[in-house]
Amino acid sequence: MASVEFTTDLEQIRSASNVVLVGSKIGLLSKNAMDLLPSGVSHDLWRVLIEQANPSTTAVRVPLNFLEEGKLVSVSGMVTPARASTSRHNHAYSPHSIAALLPSVGWSCNTLTIAVVVEETADAFGAGCAVSRAFPLFNEKTRGADMSENNVVVALVHAGDGSAELVKITQTLSVTSECIRHTQRLVDSPPNKLTADTYVKECLEVAAELKGNGVESKVFRMKELQENGMGCLEGVGRASIEHSGEPAMVILSRRAPNSSSTEAARTVTFVGKGIVFDTGGLSLKPKEGMCEMKMDMGGSAACLYAFRAAVLLNYPGNINVVMCIAENGIGPTALKPDDIITSYSGKTIEINNPDAEGRLVLADGVSYAARDLKSGVIVDMATLTGAQMVATGQRHGAVISNDRETENKLFTAGLQSGDLTWPLPYCPEFFRAEFVSRVADMKNSVANRANAQPSCAAQFIADHLPADYQGSWAHIDMAGAAMKDGRSTGYGVALLVQYLSLGV
Repeated sequence: MASVEFTTDLEQIRSASNVVLVGSKIGLLSKNAMDLLPSGVSHDLWRVLIEQANPSTTAVRVPLNFLEEGKLVSVSGMVTPARASTSRHNHAYSPHSIAALLPSVGWSCNTLTIAVVVEETADAFGAGCAVSRAFPLFNEKTRGADMSENNVVVALVHAGDGSAELVKITQTLSVTSECIRHTQRLVDSPPNKLTADTYVKECLEVAAELKGNGVESKVFRMKELQENGMGCLEGVGRASIEHSGEPAMVILSRRAPNSSSTEAARTVTFVGKGIVFDTGGLSLKPKEGMCEMKMDMGGSAACLYAFRAAVLLNYPGNINVVMCIAENGIGPTALKPDDIITSYSGKTIEINNPDAEGRLVLADGVSYAARDLKSGVIVDMATLTGAQMVATGQRHGAVISNDRETENKLFTAGLQSGDLTWPLPYCPEFFRAEFVSRVADMKNSVANRANAQPSCAAQFIADHLPADYQGSWAHIDMAGAAMKDGRSTGYGVALLVQYLSLGV
């Protein structure tokens, strides 16, 4: 598939023969933008075409093709809605529409050159990430054009006087873009290729790549999970060992050089649900509900590559990622309704829904993050509940947190990155009662499905943090945002990278 490269060299835009300028009307009609147009494009014609565009709620494309010295030159204006017309719960440039529209631009040559024109510096990161999402890496089609030699070159341009500020953002985007596309590749991969074993291998490849940056790795497979008392992760994955591999907890850690005890207290750990395929277990999903369940590891993929981005971008604090990897299959050893298992937190859990497996593996993950990694900040991410889509929709991930500041930062990071979020209630006194069991410490699924299911699922996870845990915890349910039209969106990487940039 095509490569994506971010550059500060605007001459590459001016000399290109296949150019897309992305921005609002104000941006695309600015002097800085029009100075990038090929010499054969009349500025007067450009003004007329852009002014006539009508991007009400999504971006629209204005194509312009002409011959210059016998060579086809293609120029497109991708006009985004005016900043003032975009709601306060969306990124100013409607990044989802940029990502959806860019693939419609034809490849008149092997290089597609894109200039993202912003009016405000704060908009640049989210708009740039949207461009990355438009060019996914995974493709198993045997027909169609070979894109392996194609190249996408992206430059950020300020409509006013802020171009110098975009240099650092361009550097951040170079790393984040690559990580978004690798996340898409993982989520798009079919379960016969991305098994528990191959997923563990990829995690260790990331660790090996980052070894020079001080990253260390640790892997618990079946034997270690059993010895450590991680009965949730072990239980979910034990029916799929023969064809997918043993369940695994993979931990990657990077300790900041010379970190003080105060900095250690703010150690950040991402915890990801890595269910490489979810049949529903013995609570078997119907055929309509099982398709695309390869995406049930989307939260962990985002966590893995957000960790990689943070390390490569020299995040100053201690940072870890805990990957909870398994396939939720069926078979003689699968978790059964009425089984009772013991989590790493020591709590016993009566299984009343084997298809509520994501919260089980995350329970062991957050418990390990708090107890063993001494994390002051824990953010878990998962395609956890279908109810998330009812609560916050297809674009906004749901955030549930015990800490107002963390909740606010994740909301702000969502707006700035284009990985949108919206907070839901954190209220243990209302939701804990949903998991009451007569024979164990708790059940794994709610008694009342009409009672704020995303918040209840998050509460189940939070209840496996130590009782005396004083840190910040947040759960991000991104079931709806992980895929669009059968393709991964790469949701979560940009969100977590931007969250870290706000100061934890």
